[in-house]
Order: sequence, then C-alpha cells, then structure tokens
Amino acid sequence: MTGHDGTYVQTIQARKIYFSEDFFVGSRFVDVIEFPGDGRLLVDYTKCHDVEPDSDPGEGTASEAPDDGSAADGRIADEEGEPRHDD
Repeated sequence: MTGHDGTYVQTIQARKIYFSEDFFVGSRFVDVIEFPGDGRLLVDYTKCHDVEPDSDPGEGTASEAPDDGSAADGRIADEEGEPRHDD
C-alpha cells in the first residue's frame, strides 16, 4: 500500500502478510460508521478489526462445498466432496 504523509511531504509504504487465520468465512466487518441524527458522521476506529457472523453469507460458506470441484477449504475434491490427493 502506498500513501502520502502530509506532515513530512513524503510517500509512505506499508506491507501486510495475511495468514489463513486472518480470514473468516461467513463473517463480515462490523459497521464503524454511525449517523447520530444531527447531520454528523462518526467513525468508531476501535471497531476497525471487529468481525461478526454474516446474517446472509450467500454461496460458498464453509459448511457447503462449492460446485466447481473444489472442497470448502479451497482444495480439489472428488465426486463425494472429499479432498482429493493427487500424487
């Protein structure tokens, strides 16, 4: 990610490595934006990393195998939905 620091007038860069435990299937980020009703917009930065179960996860949740031949965890599956081991 590249950004611009207005204080030092410098280009700044950041890098993030994601691991499997960083992904939550069937979840979504909680709302961080609130509208208190007086015309203001509030952003609660303490919730930026919070997730909650998705009320409508749609297709491809962890409990069901996709129709494209891959297992729910992304590995290739056989006709019964079991992970296939190609040696």
